[in-house]
Amino acid sequence: MQRANSYAYDKLVSKLSIQENDQILEIGFGHGLGIQKILAKYNCIITGIDFSSLMYAKSIKRFKKQIDNNKVKLLYGNFLEHTFESNFYDKIYVLNVTYFWTSLEIPFVKIRNLLKENGCFHLFMDDDVELTRQGFTKGDVFCMHSVEHVIEQLKQAGFQHVAYQKEDGYFIQCEK
Repeated sequence: MQRANSYAYDKLVSKLSIQENDQILEIGFGHGLGIQKILAKYNCIITGIDFSSLMYAKSIKRFKKQIDNNKVKLLYGNFLEHTFESNFYDKIYVLNVTYFWTSLEIPFVKIRNLLKENGCFHLFMDDDVELTRQGFTKGDVFCMHSVEHVIEQLKQAGFQHVAYQKEDGYFIQCEK
């Protein structure tokens, strides 16, 4: 899983168009691979939130130096329940997180409100057809969304210039 995510993170990070001192939010940072890849190339500030106490604890240790230098801020908890400053982030991204949101309306509206004017939201996902083929998605943990549904929900949340690219999954990007 981490190897597949590494490839997806490489692609996703290359699409972010990161500028020096950008404020970036990753929702669902997991092992911290996205944060690591960004910090290796860019001078920016990254906040991450994850609902896994295990991933949070491991990442706190992994990024201790960057946390101490105010380059990384890690939060533990549910993104939908956490309070963030509005109009604060230049870029927000998620990788394989939409599967944990039953409804996309609330998270997408919240994400849009957190972005600065002209800020960008990027996401990577497999669609419902691909997830159904994968054995580990059985049960009621994963919420299946088609790429068309995700795009429609982004537009309804007020995002503009919604575009996607199919490449071993879907890379979707849009602007506030």
